[in-house]
Amino acid sequence: MTDFSTTATTLGRAATAKIRALADASPLTSSAKDVLYTAIGTGLIGVQKINVARKKVVDLAHDLPVDTAGIHAAGTEIINDLHEHARATTQRLGDVLKSAEHIVSIYEEKLPEPVQKVTSTLRSVLTGARASDETETTPSEEA
Repeated sequence: MTDFSTTATTLGRAATAKIRALADASPLTSSAKDVLYTAIGTGLIGVQKINVARKKVVDLAHDLPVDTAGIHAAGTEIINDLHEHARATTQRLGDVLKSAEHIVSIYEEKLPEPVQKVTSTLRSVLTGARASDETETTPSEEA
């Protein structure tokens, strides 16, 4: 029984190594990783810009005298900056996602059935997220 377990483990590890080597050699895997890293990086940059703007609001609130009109004006300007950064980030992320969809669609039919299901589900989620982003309104657009 021990020989069978050892043989099965060895074969399983060898098969795993071959699959990983094949995945690493695939241009689709490389392109998908690049797109994913770009999307994550763009999102992180957007979050960092939002945090910087939030800290700017806090600093301005501490430095300003208790003048509600001045605080309101400064807050409105920063909020407008935040909305602009959010729009720019959303646009960049949308471009990255479109590129990812294009790359995936080229190779999708060649992928195994389970991976096709994952890409289909991911595409549905991303399409839904973009649709909800496009329907949301900002306070400056409502006024």
